[in-house]
Amino acid sequence: MAVAGQALFGRALPRPGAGKTPVTVITGFLGAGKTTILRALLKSPKAARSVVIVNEYGDIGIDDALLSNDGQNTVLLGNGCICCRVLTDLQQTCLDLLRDRASGAIPSFDRIIIETSGLADPVPILQTFMTERSLGGQLYLRGLVAAVDASNFRETVGRFEECRRQLVFADRVLLTKSDLVSPSDLTEVRQAVTKVSPNALIRQAVSGDVDPDFLLSEQESALAAPFYAEPVHSDVIETFSFSIADPVNWEAFSQTLNLLTRLRGSDLLRVKGLLNVQKCEGPVVVQVVQHVAYPPEELQSWPDDDRQSRVVCIVRDIDRDHVLSLFRAAQSLAS
Repeated sequence: MAVAGQALFGRALPRPGAGKTPVTVITGFLGAGKTTILRALLKSPKAARSVVIVNEYGDIGIDDALLSNDGQNTVLLGNGCICCRVLTDLQQTCLDLLRDRASGAIPSFDRIIIETSGLADPVPILQTFMTERSLGGQLYLRGLVAAVDASNFRETVGRFEECRRQLVFADRVLLTKSDLVSPSDLTEVRQAVTKVSPNALIRQAVSGDVDPDFLLSEQESALAAPFYAEPVHSDVIETFSFSIADPVNWEAFSQTLNLLTRLRGSDLLRVKGLLNVQKCEGPVVVQVVQHVAYPPEELQSWPDDDRQSRVVCIVRDIDRDHVLSLFRAAQSLAS
């Protein structure tokens, strides 16, 4: 935790979002198998005490009916895409669930799982949980899971920008229908997914069957995954990471990040990092989605023995060296 009397981020937390209800978002293009994954997940004891929010593009709730038939506590957001027309409905639905849980109007739950429509853009969803104070104080976005249909991935990702964006922002990727392709084709799909989302954790799912911990646990967070040093290109989208050996000056770092979001926010697709901040003993988690920065959180302990600051950037048409030079110059001036 921070040095007594000099805490920058309040009480240190044992993990990101401690004390808040975790939210897992399952996304994926049309036909990727999201509902199959969700139905299999909810049969596991590890997913007990979950409430499910289902978003369907049409005005008839098929997925909602399937899950309700399985005896699950579900809420339908229909007749629109969760990332645009019904985004306000998502906010209100979450607030209603929290209020009803507090009053005892509905059975208590330990987590919220959101299944998006196949056409959803993840950005507004991520930003909702990052910016809405009424939600941020009670909910924590634990992970964004993207389902990928291995049998037609090449065609889908090449034709539909929605598919690509779902992958770019994903923390974890599930390769579905892997039993329908040859081992060599599956290897090619995995490699293609890695090019689009090199920092995401990837698993296979057959008939929706997957380890619940991969979808729900904090330990599988992409923040705890290895940080890659080499940039990977996919059209104009680039993913790169960098480390800072010495403890960082928070004011200099945050001002640099604010400058980047103001100047290039629309192209600063996502930033995730663990920072060794001066006067803090635990790492500080930072997350940015385009123009929006999530409130930083100090953790009680590091996930490993490496105490260097580590930052992963997913950007569009932003020069890696330019970003690194800005952060290095700011830290140099602050020292």
